[in-house]
Amino acid sequence: MKRPFDLIICDMMMPRMGGEMFYWAVTRIRFAARQRFIFFTGHKHRPAIGFFFRRVNATVLYKPFKLAALDSAIREVFRKLG
Repeated sequence: MKRPFDLIICDMMMPRMGGEMFYWAVTRIRFAARQRFIFFTGHKHRPAIGFFFRRVNATVLYKPFKLAALDSAIREVFRKLG
């Protein structure tokens, strides 16, 4: 958190802290980071995850995904940043 970053690629299901909790922790300290996330998950049909993605206007990849999809998601994030 001490150094600037361009992008955060975050899994929604991590061992110690879920992606949603990680997002809120980071954006509480660095508000501008909210537009720099790409989330990925294998849980496409979980209502709570879908609600979170809509709430934060997330860029999302659903597993399994191809490298081209990641490249496209990265370009989408940088377009959002303008």
